[in-house]
Amino acid sequence: AGETLKPGMAGSRVTALKHRLSIEGFFLMEEEPNDTYSEELANAVRDFQIHHGLEADGNVGKLTLASMNITATAKIAKLRANMERLRWISQDMGDHYVFVNIADFTMKVYRADTLSYEQSVVVGKPFRKTPVFSDMMTYFVLNPYWTVPPTILFNDVLPEVKKDVAYLKVKNMKVLKGNVEVDPQTIDWSKLSRSNFPYTIRQDPGPTNALGAVKFMFPNKYNIYIHDTPSKELFNRPDRAFSSGCIRLNKPMAFVNYLLTDIPDWDTEKVQATMRAGNDKTVMLKSPLNVHILYLTAWADESGVQFRNDVYQRDAAVIEALAESAPTME
Repeated sequence: AGETLKPGMAGSRVTALKHRLSIEGFFLMEEEPNDTYSEELANAVRDFQIHHGLEADGNVGKLTLASMNITATAKIAKLRANMERLRWISQDMGDHYVFVNIADFTMKVYRADTLSYEQSVVVGKPFRKTPVFSDMMTYFVLNPYWTVPPTILFNDVLPEVKKDVAYLKVKNMKVLKGNVEVDPQTIDWSKLSRSNFPYTIRQDPGPTNALGAVKFMFPNKYNIYIHDTPSKELFNRPDRAFSSGCIRLNKPMAFVNYLLTDIPDWDTEKVQATMRAGNDKTVMLKSPLNVHILYLTAWADESGVQFRNDVYQRDAAVIEALAESAPTME
């Protein structure tokens, strides 16, 4: 409790902070202890924040303090829960694969188990969760159309159109029946519902397209894919659960360039020319790429043990299940 601790401050809370960080090895106590919030201590706080998925500002505010107050017992339980999650999946992820950790808001690409590419992502909101699954990426689409999926269509788009049909024009959306475009002004929107909707709503390519400039496809039953987004401001936040389930990339064209190294008949110039033309274009991968979307709130890497906020509130159920006594044979 109390005000945010920052460099330059002093007092008993700073002394307690030093002891707390020294316990986990983030801070080495001075030979002559003092109660000053030094730059060295701020760097230790930043290191702690990085290992806990927090904004690394070097200040101890509410979120950092809450992470520091998590007990060792709770952290051990969290580690056990995530070890159990890893037990559920295949240990053979492939020689070349995409690894998305929902709870870490990151996408990493490994080749022969060596990290070769990574960037930040936005994932599904807690009430529109990104599912955990694996599949194969086979192509990407430049200047994609966006066919509005059912959840967004009936929960978001249709209510707005019923209020004002001009919403479609503002969003650069068209109404299709089969492959034929329909004038939205000729439709009685008040009579349409989830059980009575004979149309498809599609957003044209362009700067306001929800998929941005490119989408990366690994066809699956969840209708989930990786794509660009016009909402770049969301990547400035440490907690990035804002989508309707799909995975948004911070720098999608950089990922396109990464994939081009394995597509001999495409290069950066050809991609740029296609983008300028404005027409949608499907580009097939020479070799399918494994995609693994997981939910891990704790793991170990070369820098130590990492912990993340349980954004989907899934840890408790796993921890509880692990705590139950194993069944006995009678």
